[in-house]
Amino acid sequence: MLHCHHHSRGVVFNRRFIRKLMVLGAISVGLALVATVPHALADERDQPVRGVVRAHAEAAIATELVAIVRQAPFREGQSFKQGDVLVSFDCSRYRAELKAAQSAHAAESITLRNNRQLLKHQAAGRNDVAVSEARTEKARAEAEAIKTRLAYCDIKAPFDGRVVERAINEHEIPRAGEPLMRIVATGKKEIDIIVPSTWLTWLEQGMRFSFAVDETDETLAAQVDRIGAAVDPVSKTVKIIGSFADQTEKVLPGMSGSATFARSGS
Repeated sequence: MLHCHHHSRGVVFNRRFIRKLMVLGAISVGLALVATVPHALADERDQPVRGVVRAHAEAAIATELVAIVRQAPFREGQSFKQGDVLVSFDCSRYRAELKAAQSAHAAESITLRNNRQLLKHQAAGRNDVAVSEARTEKARAEAEAIKTRLAYCDIKAPFDGRVVERAINEHEIPRAGEPLMRIVATGKKEIDIIVPSTWLTWLEQGMRFSFAVDETDETLAAQVDRIGAAVDPVSKTVKIIGSFADQTEKVLPGMSGSATFARSGS
């Protein structure tokens, strides 16, 4: 009897001990799960994402003029300043057309003035004056259209930049609307990065990150300038645009690299 009683107490003790271990184990697992959340977030930030460098401005130069290229002084890779003439055309034909149109406008203006004088003396009808007014306005519009074309005889650089590609040479006549050259701005460069849309829970404008450029093998400081306005519903990604903290001439548009965001609090 004494032996059986002692065994019963041992069983009760063992059950309490096991129950206690289970409770402690559950608490430990819960704490581990809670602790995992910020670590997962930090690990997520440590994952590098790919990005591409691009100029903050670029342009494809084209024209509607049908004229001979007189000058195209800048070749591929060369730099230019804002206001420099990139392409100039021989517009002697358009200047001659402008003189003819201005002369026609002057003649119609004289006819209109005479018809108005005749109308005062009842020697011409109102219809004659109306027709003269229409012809004068048409001649003026034609002269203005040619003058507008003449403004494009010299295509000037809209910004400081470099020539990426040139598809025209001097003494050639380009086809209307076809690109003559492609240019990019120098100075500030931007970084296009595609990140998971879940990053929007912590990603903010102005946040710092490092960008390792593949081609130059250097890591540069950068920051988030803008966050995309929409999430791609298929890939569950969003585009962000960053910029370098310090500009460097070694980094060119089209270069790629990896962006890494620092851990929270670092």
